[in-house]
Amino acid sequence: MGGTFRKALYYGLVDIDSEKLIYLLKGFSLDKLFEVNPIIGARGHNLSGGELASLLLCRAFLSSYSIVILDEPCNNLDNASISFLKVVVAQEMKERIVIIADHGHGFEQFADYVIQFQEPEKTI
Repeated sequence: MGGTFRKALYYGLVDIDSEKLIYLLKGFSLDKLFEVNPIIGARGHNLSGGELASLLLCRAFLSSYSIVILDEPCNNLDNASISFLKVVVAQEMKERIVIIADHGHGFEQFADYVIQFQEPEKTI
């Protein structure tokens, strides 16, 4: 992931829904970065952790994949972005399969199925 913000956002995506793009950019507070279109550097090192996480989430939700897997999607996100992510996940779950690995951000309220893993008992 190098080059500009837009290049990283669009990479490999086809037929992007412009309304959905604007919705996601505003919801994740990336609209200003989209306008400025800065050079983000290799692996997005010129972005903050939250900006990079939000960029990757936008890419996932703009994709046409029928299954989306989100591993710890709230890492590096602020509270407003987490709230927005929950709204988007609830909407996306109606259209495709969304699998989320998370630690207590309340995604189970949208889930059809929840699998909880517990730590094994420690033996001495």
